[in-house]
Amino acid sequence: MVGMTVPLQMSLNAVQVSLAGFFVTVAVEDPAVAEIVAVQFPDYSDPITGVQLSGLLGILPAASVGIAAVDLAGALAGPFDTKVLATISVRLLAAGSTQVSVVGPPQVDDDDGQPVAVTLKSGALNVTAP
Repeated sequence: MVGMTVPLQMSLNAVQVSLAGFFVTVAVEDPAVAEIVAVQFPDYSDPITGVQLSGLLGILPAASVGIAAVDLAGALAGPFDTKVLATISVRLLAAGSTQVSVVGPPQVDDDDGQPVAVTLKSGALNVTAP
């Protein structure tokens, strides 16, 4: 419904390796229908230093945002069935439909610095009037 903010989880499924980090760009196809207002990361903090290396490349709210994280604490140790990388909060602006997707090739690396092949799936938002 217009005016609501909904959380969308960005996750990886069926990964056989441990991950070192990632960089992706998430975009709303129709910025008249919805906008990205926040991104939350699971805790990738180093247990000794408390340093968490994750962040946004862009200013919110926006139609797209770059999301990056480095796993210093081994929280993305594989293999795993499903691992949430970030939760993207999207504000619904107007009635209509739009896709929310990862655009361009995402960069996901394993602990050896090798790229991890991923298959992308977009999500659809169908927004109704209040």
